[in-house]
Amino acid sequence: MNVIYAKGSEGRQFDKIYNEGTKAAMAKGWIRKMSSLNGRLVRLEDIDEPIDIYHCHSAHSVMGIRKARELGAVTILQRDSSHVLDMIEWCEEGNNIWRKIHPQCFDDLRARTDVDYQLEEYREADYILLASKLEETSFINRGIPTNKLKRIPFTVDSDKFRPLNKKHDFSVCLGGNMCVRKGYPEAKEACNKMNIPLNVIHGIPYESEQMVSTLNEYDVCLAPTREDGYPCQVLESMSCGLVPIVSNRNGVQDLINKKNGFIIDIKGDHIKAIQEIVEILKYLRDNPKIRKEMGMKARKAVSERTWDDYGNDVAEFYKKII
Repeated sequence: MNVIYAKGSEGRQFDKIYNEGTKAAMAKGWIRKMSSLNGRLVRLEDIDEPIDIYHCHSAHSVMGIRKARELGAVTILQRDSSHVLDMIEWCEEGNNIWRKIHPQCFDDLRARTDVDYQLEEYREADYILLASKLEETSFINRGIPTNKLKRIPFTVDSDKFRPLNKKHDFSVCLGGNMCVRKGYPEAKEACNKMNIPLNVIHGIPYESEQMVSTLNEYDVCLAPTREDGYPCQVLESMSCGLVPIVSNRNGVQDLINKKNGFIIDIKGDHIKAIQEIVEILKYLRDNPKIRKEMGMKARKAVSERTWDDYGNDVAEFYKKII
């Protein structure tokens, strides 16, 4: 099997997805050649042999998909968020609410996203690879045939991201950066009502021991996102024993039940959503034993799936479609 994987150059999880997704296929002997090409710099014209599979990431792959199909490849487009039209629409809902109160969080996705380009990728790819039910449902609701979609959840290294049993006052971190899409305004307003800080993690290398240590400084990962496909920071937080509070537009809700975390409704009244977060935070603050138990159950939920499992699933998918 000859596979070209154009992993691109954006997104914290791309390298991990590439490395683990292809390792298993190589180990099984199903791939005799695996090449990694970098996003817009792909030079498929330099390849002079047939390709079985061309695996690429959304937002920079139209020309690569077209050329790969000329070379006989089955093409897989990896998308790590909801359908681009939903992503923009849902984030604009948040922008309209918060642009005056939290202008620093305004993110004009429509202006900086080439929507037509991404829609063309969806049309031209043979398959679209997704991680969560949120993403899958989004694509189906936008008219993409179900037989074109494949859902393979990625995961977290639970040996690296582990509880360190640090002692600290009740504290909360945001499951992402400071923007409307990641739910910063709702999280910040809720923490203000609780008179506790909302900690935003930045400037720390991903996959580092420093990140593990930093996550262990908190008790709760708050991610009331307007849209997020399957965010790594939330998975890593859960693996460290933090209790997740996510929205119903966050793909990690696939792993959450009433025993290991909370799902809040971000689709309706934002005031109600904030109050819901406040009540959950009060409950977790006032019940440290329950909080710890929920955190350990959250860790168990993410630990049940390994990166080897992810890689094996990708390899099986490769084998199935050629």
